[in-house]
Amino acid sequence: MRASEFIIENSNIAEDYMAGQCHVMALALKRLHPNWQLRARIGWDDDSASDDEYRVDHVYIVDDQGHAWDCRGEFDSEAQLLGPDNTHGEDVQTVELDDQEIAQLVQRGELRAFTDADIQKAIDFAQAHDDEQLNELTFMGMSPCTKDCSGHRAGYAWSKARGGVSSASPSNSFNKGAEIARAGY
Repeated sequence: MRASEFIIENSNIAEDYMAGQCHVMALALKRLHPNWQLRARIGWDDDSASDDEYRVDHVYIVDDQGHAWDCRGEFDSEAQLLGPDNTHGEDVQTVELDDQEIAQLVQRGELRAFTDADIQKAIDFAQAHDDEQLNELTFMGMSPCTKDCSGHRAGYAWSKARGGVSSASPSNSFNKGAEIARAGY
């Protein structure tokens, strides 16, 4: 179960850190906690020309107790933060990164470029919300979840991968996640 979360009052900030700027939040948390590990889930598409051509699915940080962190807050494990593997059999793994590897990923276009001001904005966001907790677990601060929001995350990822479409699955949480993606968040 998630131990605590940042309060995400501004869904645009949450969207930035969950859709393209996750590495900025991870670097900010690393600066706040130098002993924590930068981690990423990476994968290779079937048509990759070489083992060096992997994609980065998510960058996050892991503390000394093995708890994983991103803009949504603290998770008991990396597996809980990442949720189910929805790659349909593609080769994925989690790896440790350092600042230099992040810079290389930005240079090759795998991660978005950022500035020191972007890192400072993420530090300010994390510090402002570090000790606060939500009374109710929510996905992107918009839809109440049970347990770990894995259904919402799966529906959101599914919809985003298909250009933001709705879902009519038997899972209400999956459908809500898809609807949030369809709405452009």
